[in-house]
Amino acid sequence: FKLRHGEAVAIDCVMNAMIANVQGHLSDDDAQRVLDLYLTLGLPCSIKGITADTYKRAARDITVHRDGILRAPLPGGIGGCVYTDAMPDADIEAAFAKLSAFIAEHPETEWNLEDWSFAAGDEAAA
Repeated sequence: FKLRHGEAVAIDCVMNAMIANVQGHLSDDDAQRVLDLYLTLGLPCSIKGITADTYKRAARDITVHRDGILRAPLPGGIGGCVYTDAMPDADIEAAFAKLSAFIAEHPETEWNLEDWSFAAGDEAAA
């Protein structure tokens, strides 16, 4: 994937919000507020081709680079933060299912980098 840092952070933040929701750190209402804000602002919720397996692999890779401890920041309510060292595959799959359901209702939140992205810049217009 070719993304600018901010695009990648936006996608990571929304997925982490869904994981926080699955783990009970973020209420259903607050998780929906996050999704609705992304929709309103036109931010990407995902990139075409990303799957739950992509996130599982990323969690394992991060753990390796952090000396075996995940230390993932998750929203602990709006404006709050909790850290977790546990991100089971089942939680990632459940979070991705929630995100996928939202994207199915709002397909414009799933970006296809072959069509357009901030990272593509003038290349996409050519």
